[in-house]
Amino acid sequence: MKNPVKKSLELAHFAWRLPVYWRLFQSQCHRWEGHFPFDTVFLGSETHFRGPDLATGHEIFESMAFERSEYMEARGFLRLAKGCSNFVDLGASGGFFSALFAASRESGQILSVEPDPTSFAALQSTRDKNVRPGIRWDCDARGAGAEDKSTPVYGTGYGVGIIAPYGQTDAVAAFEMHTVTLESLCMEHSMVPDLIKFDVESMEYEILQQSAGWLQRLRPRLHLELHTPILRSRGLNEGKRPEFPLRY
Repeated sequence: MKNPVKKSLELAHFAWRLPVYWRLFQSQCHRWEGHFPFDTVFLGSETHFRGPDLATGHEIFESMAFERSEYMEARGFLRLAKGCSNFVDLGASGGFFSALFAASRESGQILSVEPDPTSFAALQSTRDKNVRPGIRWDCDARGAGAEDKSTPVYGTGYGVGIIAPYGQTDAVAAFEMHTVTLESLCMEHSMVPDLIKFDVESMEYEILQQSAGWLQRLRPRLHLELHTPILRSRGLNEGKRPEFPLRY
């Protein structure tokens, strides 16, 4: 009975992943037909961009473009970004959403913020491959926070965390991340955002608290990844009514 059951499970798993394989195949076909570079990723037939030089970063780009939940997030981001021209990408990593924003409009301004050195190098290569006339794209190696200070963080090889994974402080490299406020970052880069993406490992709590008044004045659209487990591990309650009256 073991072999038939195993084969049935394998077939079910293959069938469940067929949409992922199909999106990957379609992207490859578009790339081959158009003689695009090997690192080009297609999200649909029209929107395409190039991944970073770092192999890990390129694999993550393909995962973001083809895997079921990530593909839906990318599609949702495009709907949210429709009509926007000034994008701040907090926790940009290798720059997937920044590249997607650049590829989906003729002109605009992008500020990609990523404090992890490995990811920042990948981000710069993504920017250099995808920037074009009409797109202003700045990268900043600091982090956004509640104030101008240094904060200890842990490198994961591709990204940072403000707590060590599973409490294993010896397993990852720690370094000091220089943070500045979101408003200061934008002012320094002459950026007035109408769209902001947050993927900052629970520091969204401090950034939103500190930037509430500024955000209310500008009223940008927010693409927010809420890191609930990390927030709770820090003793913060994501369900508690905030101290500021942030209304959209």
